[in-house]
Amino acid sequence: MAIIKTKIINNFLPVDLLTRTYHYCLYECPHYLNQSSTETSPKFYSCDLNFEHPLIKLIINKIKTVSNYNIIRAYLNIQYHGMSGDWHTDDGDRTILYMLSPTLKKGEGCLEIKNEEKINFVQNKLIIFDAKKVHKGNDPKGKKARITMAFKTKT
Repeated sequence: MAIIKTKIINNFLPVDLLTRTYHYCLYECPHYLNQSSTETSPKFYSCDLNFEHPLIKLIINKIKTVSNYNIIRAYLNIQYHGMSGDWHTDDGDRTILYMLSPTLKKGEGCLEIKNEEKINFVQNKLIIFDAKKVHKGNDPKGKKARITMAFKTKT
């Protein structure tokens, strides 16, 4: 399979849907301190997303308007200061990452894809990239959380 170019879509969701999704993910989804990029990297919070929840269904349908990938699993990543990810690759063929929490300061909480430009954490940004590209999610430096929705796909 050929490596695809990283695709970035700003202002992905309408503001009302973004606001509702943020509230749902932060306050209604149970978060567990059990996720890490590698066995030796710091743990951060995560939550598997229910494909049958109407809000998640709506977001998946919106994702299907910009990609034709089959989503095989979806979850939240919630990182605070000190919970930086480590270099890794993902399962599946493509990773679709949605930046959900409020925008962080430039250079904070970036998504880094090796040999590519760092992608600043900007709320409502959707990123589609090859799951086999080595990447990591950096932690925020202040008190704000870095919350992303990750969708793993098969082509």
